[in-house]
Amino acid sequence: MNRTLAEQIDAFANDENRGGLQLNGIEVETLPQSYYELSRFESIQSLIFRNCSIGNISHKLADFSNIDTLIIDDSRINKINEIISYLPNLEIIKIYDSSIQEFPPSIFQLQNIRELTLSGLKIHSIPTEIINLKELTSLLLSIPS
Repeated sequence: MNRTLAEQIDAFANDENRGGLQLNGIEVETLPQSYYELSRFESIQSLIFRNCSIGNISHKLADFSNIDTLIIDDSRINKINEIISYLPNLEIIKIYDSSIQEFPPSIFQLQNIRELTLSGLKIHSIPTEIINLKELTSLLLSIPS
């Protein structure tokens, strides 16, 4: 049973063992203010979107200053490049089965990225800028045929 966005936000706000903020099966044009207000919980280190369709993500995502992991799984999210640029402390990015067709250029601005997984995407080439990711120790690219 999928819970509504409001139910998922409330459940997280009431959970004492916070570490990752995960949304499942959400379809919205924009995330509500209550989502961004969760940034007050400094223990949040990961953002996870599973089976979501989200039109726009606000620059307020930058308020989640401790986020080091971003996982997007089987989700359609507009402007993924902007999401990444709002989270400069990312160390791990995992994007699975998304509608992305090219590398988000903002990945190449990340100084701390250690792990990059892009699986099931429609990416046709790997930009040479990938060599600029000095901390990268794990790269997994899986492109469907």
